Amino acid sequence: MRSKFGGSRFETSTTVNQPRRRANSSIIVRAMSGYDCKFVHPLLKRHECPLCQLAMRNPMQTECGHIFCKECLEPALSHRPPLCPLDKEPISRESIFPDNACRREILNLDVLCGSSGCQWAGKLSDLEAHAAECEFSEVQCKVCGNHVQRKSLPGHMKTSCPMRPELCVHCSKDVPFQQMTAHLSKVCPEVLRSCPNKCDPKLQMKLHDLEKHVSVSEGNCPLSTIKCPYSVFNCSFVSIRQNIDNHLQQFAVYHAQIQAQHFSLLLTSIEKMRVTQQNQSERVHALEQLASGTERRLTGLESAIKTLGDRSEGARSSGSTLAATQPPSPVPGASHSHPPLQELEALRSKVTELDHSLDRCLSSSLDQELRLQLLERATYNGILLWKIDDFTRRRREAVDGVTLSLYSTPFYTSRHGYKMCARIYLNGDGLGKGSHLSFFFVIMRGPFDALLTWPFKQKVMLTLINQVGKKHITDHFRPDPASSSFQRPGRKEMNIASGCPMFIRIDHLLNGGFIRDDSVFLRIVVDTSDLPKVVP
Repeated sequence: MRSKFGGSRFETSTTVNQPRRRANSSIIVRAMSGYDCKFVHPLLKRHECPLCQLAMRNPMQTECGHIFCKECLEPALSHRPPLCPLDKEPISRESIFPDNACRREILNLDVLCGSSGCQWAGKLSDLEAHAAECEFSEVQCKVCGNHVQRKSLPGHMKTSCPMRPELCVHCSKDVPFQQMTAHLSKVCPEVLRSCPNKCDPKLQMKLHDLEKHVSVSEGNCPLSTIKCPYSVFNCSFVSIRQNIDNHLQQFAVYHAQIQAQHFSLLLTSIEKMRVTQQNQSERVHALEQLASGTERRLTGLESAIKTLGDRSEGARSSGSTLAATQPPSPVPGASHSHPPLQELEALRSKVTELDHSLDRCLSSSLDQELRLQLLERATYNGILLWKIDDFTRRRREAVDGVTLSLYSTPFYTSRHGYKMCARIYLNGDGLGKGSHLSFFFVIMRGPFDALLTWPFKQKVMLTLINQVGKKHITDHFRPDPASSSFQRPGRKEMNIASGCPMFIRIDHLLNGGFIRDDSVFLRIVVDTSDLPKVVP
């Protein structure tokens, strides 16, 4: 086994892995209390701890004359009442004392180094110093975690450590040795690669150019499998890019028909919503007029009550007889069967009810207007182009903590596909807080989720558009199927956002040509090439 002595590792001749229990003792002994090492001569019984059966470390003698390792005796002292582990005589912390004579004898015993291959022999008191520099003792490699002999560590770090850093000859970055093959085949941005579709055997490109070459939305590989541009209108044709032009020519009439049908349905839906909004506006107007009439009547009743009060006060001042013989004249609009105060309370209740009804109608009208705006702005091809105006004010609000993040309008992979949106932190979030712009992708709860495949697995590309002709900032990822961000949304409106907390540094954003006319443009492209058609 491997054990510790003074912080170094040794081979031992006795295996002590579990706490030991003596047959005549109820005290469990902690493993490795004494010195567990190789002695040149057999260990004398008087040097052996009765509990751990090893050479005693820091021997302590009880008042009954027994000697134990200090650590082995500790459980017995903590027991109530404290008893000697051997003869069960009462003991106490005040009555035990270090046996220095026994300790000197043990430290003066001859021992061997437990490391394989080491021939050192010396006193037990010198073993710790030797272990700290023994060339044969095992030490842990800080890079891979494996244990090797101290003398072999330099060679291990240079030639055999699987995680030793190695310089990539293409991108000049240090890469762990055992990861170099995967780095060269999948990660290194400078390695020239052939098109996976084998469109041109002579064509060699770097990773960034290759991804753009085979991209469904922006690529030019003639053998990439893509959907018909009219798939958003439910054209189900899928083929390699070089066949798409022929398809568009042959089915031009069909595409025009399905496009016209789509826009006809859209216009019909918009018209219905406008009619509904107009009806609600008329209802609101009628309620406002009713409330105005009720308010005028209420004002008249309050005036009549005030007149009655004035006359009643005058009658009391003129005498009780005059008050009885000259009742107040009838008040217009006051009922003889219902006192004015009761009618006033009823009208007040009616006005309150009308106010609540008016608030509900206004809220419903605003909701319909918002739904109409979202419907007009939504896209159904997996692409979102998001313009953020008034950037300076919005970023200042993010820095001040007023509005930390912004959401885009929803967009969809198809008419009956996944519902998604973007979320952005103009002053960063998480690791990028205060230093970066954070850009995230969000899966939302959609009306057709029950017909879709979960978890969401489509490749997502995030882009910040440069407005002065320089290079855009682009990042992309494939969803982790195990992440809750890409499961089917439950009761909540949307899942947890996923993306890039350190998308672009703030100083680069402000000075790199990404802001123009106090506006920025962001884009999300979701790969829809392998999505099955959803038939409602």
